[in-house]
Amino acid sequence: MRNQYSVGVSPTTNTLGERTFANKFQDLQVGARLGGAIIKNKLFYFVNFEVGRRTEPIGFVPGDGNSLVSASNVATVYARALALGYDPGSGTEDFIRRNETNKFFIRFDWNISDKHKVTLRHNYNYGFQLDLARSTTNFNFANGAISFPSTTNSTVLEWRAILNNKFSNNLLLTYTSIRDDRNPVGSNFPRIAVQDGTTNIRLGPEEFSVQNRLDQDILSLTNNFDMYLGKHTLTIGTHIEFFQFANLFIRDNFGSYTYGSVADFVNNARPRNFNLSYGIRNGVPDATFVPEARFRAVQLGFYVQDDFEVNKKLRLTAGLRIDVPFILDNPAANLTYNNSAQAIASETRTDKVPASNILFSPRLGFNYDVLGDRTLQIRGGLGVFTGRIPFVWLSNQFGNTGTDVGRIGVTVPATGTGSTFRFAADPFNQYNNAIGSGLVPASTTEINVTDKNFQYPQVFRANLAIDYKLPFGGLIATVEGLFSQSINAIDYKDLNLGNPTTSVPGGDGRPIYPNNGLVGVVATNGGSARTSLNPAFTNIVYLGNTNQGYTYNFTAQIQRPFRNGISGSIAYNYGDAFSINDGTNSQAVSNWRFTPNREGVNNLSLTRSNFSAGHRLIIAATYRKEYANNKFATSVSLFYTRQSGAPYSITYINDFNREDLSNTTSNDLIYIPNSASEINFITNTRGTVTTADDLSPAQQWEILNNYIENNRFAERNGARTPTTDQLDLRLMQEVFFDIKGRRQTLQLTFDVFNVLNALNKDWGFQYFVSNQNFSLINFAGFQSATGLPTFTINPPSNNEYLMPGRSNFGSRWQAQFGIRYIF
Repeated sequence: MRNQYSVGVSPTTNTLGERTFANKFQDLQVGARLGGAIIKNKLFYFVNFEVGRRTEPIGFVPGDGNSLVSASNVATVYARALALGYDPGSGTEDFIRRNETNKFFIRFDWNISDKHKVTLRHNYNYGFQLDLARSTTNFNFANGAISFPSTTNSTVLEWRAILNNKFSNNLLLTYTSIRDDRNPVGSNFPRIAVQDGTTNIRLGPEEFSVQNRLDQDILSLTNNFDMYLGKHTLTIGTHIEFFQFANLFIRDNFGSYTYGSVADFVNNARPRNFNLSYGIRNGVPDATFVPEARFRAVQLGFYVQDDFEVNKKLRLTAGLRIDVPFILDNPAANLTYNNSAQAIASETRTDKVPASNILFSPRLGFNYDVLGDRTLQIRGGLGVFTGRIPFVWLSNQFGNTGTDVGRIGVTVPATGTGSTFRFAADPFNQYNNAIGSGLVPASTTEINVTDKNFQYPQVFRANLAIDYKLPFGGLIATVEGLFSQSINAIDYKDLNLGNPTTSVPGGDGRPIYPNNGLVGVVATNGGSARTSLNPAFTNIVYLGNTNQGYTYNFTAQIQRPFRNGISGSIAYNYGDAFSINDGTNSQAVSNWRFTPNREGVNNLSLTRSNFSAGHRLIIAATYRKEYANNKFATSVSLFYTRQSGAPYSITYINDFNREDLSNTTSNDLIYIPNSASEINFITNTRGTVTTADDLSPAQQWEILNNYIENNRFAERNGARTPTTDQLDLRLMQEVFFDIKGRRQTLQLTFDVFNVLNALNKDWGFQYFVSNQNFSLINFAGFQSATGLPTFTINPPSNNEYLMPGRSNFGSRWQAQFGIRYIF
């Protein structure tokens, strides 16, 4: 159990320069387990139940010293929202995040005979999360929170049989149902994002949660037949899974508006851009229609493995697995797309998914006991591995055929047709057609397609390790290396994005994509969006393959198994990873647009992955002592971790190269200038009425120059948050006693997480960068005369603006108490 009295002070100061204690919260976990015989030596039961309840303040309230968002501008936006008839929720109070879990497990074991055993077990997991996204530079009003209920039921029937002294069989039948949902907390209203310099103020339901639900039903059969043939143990098996999916996902279903400033929003000026997805019924836009993507899939798996004892020192394991995944249904046909130039050139159709393909996964492993006494062992292996098939990536094609969901995604022009476009408050009467919108194009849609020869992800992996029992202290030393190479990784392209027509003058030189003919005006909206090849569609996101990408890890460890009350280990690990696309999103368009780059997201190069681990040192030690005639025992455990920071990228605010229709995607890596002459700053008025707070180009260069060095481009994930140190402590007191001849144990535990912060409030900080992407410089538009890009930058707050954020709770010491009774 934890609460506000068991944590330390905040990692940063408030506006008064004070480090504050946490608001009221609690973290409570309660569990119980019970088992025994229903029929002695024949039928047994086991039951386990756990409940978790956690409330936690998220912080980052404007004006509290942890947020760069202007409290006065938040109040202005709040007043405007009320005038529009929408209550956005509190903008001055901390938000309390809630997490709830209920877990129930029951199991029955039936010994039918000495040779046949049956197990029936059921897992029930319910989780609920109420969450709200806030950070140092992004603020969401309270009614933008999202509730996430999730329920999983899984039932397994297992039969284990010993047929004779050479043959045995293990059969499992499993049925799993998963129900995931996302719901906005506030009332129905469009989503509004107001840019305020380098910060953002958002209100309304979160745009990805208005219509978002996923139902999964999975039936699987696994059978392993073992043959014991002298030195060979042969396993022949199959694993077959049947999937049924129902995925409801319509983003921006109530409309999403982005404004370039607080003044624009308050004065009902034109928004920077507008996005809307809407249902289409019988070819007509229908705001009340919410179609689901439904489809079925099968994965057939067959494998054979031989565990071969060559001699008393050498054991080999060789195997082959064959997987055959395929989808049983086809999406709807969109004839407009199927007959388009993009479809013909790419040989794709909305109603065609990849044909089933056979995935071969051979593998070989060995274990060599060099001296025959297990003091020195060499082990390793290599093979091809196929993971769980990510059908969610294929599901995008079912939900984005353009036949039942339409989409508008436009940048609102400053002048000309569409410049009179204004906000509409009714979420069910948005601009889903040409009537009254003034937008060009008035109605378009997103299309998702897949390479007809798409291969499901596979990797080649090899490892080699040495275990050596040292001749003193009972210590065991291990060194191990692991290397993985992508065979079939994912890659995304937008087939509606043409080739770049120009490049940035000067040292930058990056390609710039064509737009709607509005190049040349210095504009705070970052210029106009790209011109798509086919105006009938927004993005045409194409899922294909690449064989580029690899990871490697090295580990060295010394451990002391538990002896004389003492155990411990020390381990060092270094790892790195490189990829084209990490595939961290379920949406195809998000996987395409959010990878930081220089040459454009249609031309990604192999760069450091989000999952690059870096250096890690782990030290663990435990001392346990029984005393008073074994009636009591006290244990003390320490766990220390020193970890490289997480990788992150440094990008421009706004879409510099105009490759994305939203015109706000911050995925363009910054060019790091060598001098002030290589970056064209313009005066930053910072939204003020007077000029007292204006920043001149020279002042902005001074701010930037204090942060950068060398004449180079920032690299994707080329920066890391600071290295972190964390020390955790556990004290456990055990009391032993007998009741009716049965041993009972009472355990009392006291845990302190992040002990370093308890020793010194300036130690133990944990750092983060939201989405591993730090937007540093604001791209303001292009000059008409020179074509040069213009920029602005804001000054740091408390000299910490240019540093990664500090985790509000992870950077504090936290303590918890526990009690457990074993009988």
